[in-house]
Amino acid sequence: VDARSDDGTRHLAHPGVIDAALHTISPLIDQSVGRTLGTIVPIGVDAVQVFAPFPDRVEVLTSLHPTDPLRADIVILDSQ
Repeated sequence: VDARSDDGTRHLAHPGVIDAALHTISPLIDQSVGRTLGTIVPIGVDAVQVFAPFPDRVEVLTSLHPTDPLRADIVILDSQ
């Protein structure tokens, strides 16, 4: 999927790219607390910072919050 959104929409990024980025949280939570809590589904976003439009290709970096294993920071970067 091209990371950029279509010019005719109000999306800053392709919704599929954002959804894929959110899916990177689950493996980290599994490593941290296991499956004792059942299935974990992201339910909210605290903040979004946009510095530039997305290029064609992006990389996603995800890290868990240092004190809350059910919170994570997701950074979507230019792949270069």
